[in-house]
Amino acid sequence: MNRNKIAALLALAWTAVPALATNGMNMEGYGPVATGMGGASYAYDNGTAGLINNPATLALMPSGTSRLDLAVGGLHPDVTSKTNGAPEADSDGTAYYMPAVGYVRKDGKLGYGVGLMSQGGMGTEYGTNSFLSGYSSMMALYGAGTSGMSGQQNRSELGVGRVMFPLTYDVSDSFRVGGTLDYVWGGLDIQMVMPGSMFGQFASGASSLGGASGSMVTTLNSFMSMGAVSDVNWAQFDFSEGGNKMKQRLTTNGWAGNIGFVWQATPQLSIGGVYHAKTDLKDMEGNGQVKMNAVMGGSAVTIPISGKMKIVDFQWPETYGIGLAYKANDKVLLVMDYKRIGWKKVMEKFRMAFTADGTQGDPVAQQMVSM
Repeated sequence: MNRNKIAALLALAWTAVPALATNGMNMEGYGPVATGMGGASYAYDNGTAGLINNPATLALMPSGTSRLDLAVGGLHPDVTSKTNGAPEADSDGTAYYMPAVGYVRKDGKLGYGVGLMSQGGMGTEYGTNSFLSGYSSMMALYGAGTSGMSGQQNRSELGVGRVMFPLTYDVSDSFRVGGTLDYVWGGLDIQMVMPGSMFGQFASGASSLGGASGSMVTTLNSFMSMGAVSDVNWAQFDFSEGGNKMKQRLTTNGWAGNIGFVWQATPQLSIGGVYHAKTDLKDMEGNGQVKMNAVMGGSAVTIPISGKMKIVDFQWPETYGIGLAYKANDKVLLVMDYKRIGWKKVMEKFRMAFTADGTQGDPVAQQMVSM
């Protein structure tokens, strides 16, 4: 499954998020110095942001000194979702703030410290009156359906952060190495309205987004074939902290690390390189509910099914690259980085599972697994 399908499956809102100012879900730069350089950061001293950029650059500070940096980054997306035959929908998620703090000390050839950085993410928020909250029923596939507004919200918010423990070493006066051990955590909110027509295709495995299976899907299809459920107007995945931007409903944590070098090739030219390892995160999971607005006995009934959602093997990708920094004179520094981020490898497949908690006593409320 490609990345576009994954994004659409997670939240309809995500399909409209451009990646023009970021590196996928990474920020375009970390720290004010590197961000002011367009994100280039591999081969020169850019402060304690080197913790997440290239830890070897931390070794460029003089021996016997220490540094404490505080910063707040901001992501301010301007997102509009469009589809044929519907009005545009503007996202209300226009401001996401990400703090950072780092402390580094260098004694002799060794450097060490600790830092906390916001890695990145994305988010959108659409109200209950946008076209994304509308629905067309499953029966509309056969020319006999209805359409209207579900009154439910579409919202997505993903955040990932790191606590990093660096260690650097001066191999020589011109060559330095450094690495970090990273504790990584992440959170995800999802409020996604799925029109009945899409839900029907999804449950039957005919959707371009993939398919769903499990006892919940089997039971629903049986109910529809028997006529107990004549239609499904809409369904909503609701796993959200309701707008709390400091907390998400689905959570994960784990470990990662990176290693890099800086070589002062000439008094004017330095070369740096770094490798960020793929994260080793637990499955992302949390409690919430799936709601279905079904037509039963000629009346529309909303059935809330509480349970646990799990995003299987959600990972942040490996990144590697090389950079140059050339000091033309005392006032001009020219920098350039080349990097590759392995989004394709971590986003090639997507799997989520919903398991009801069994408190409803409804045979529909069992399990649904999507691929």
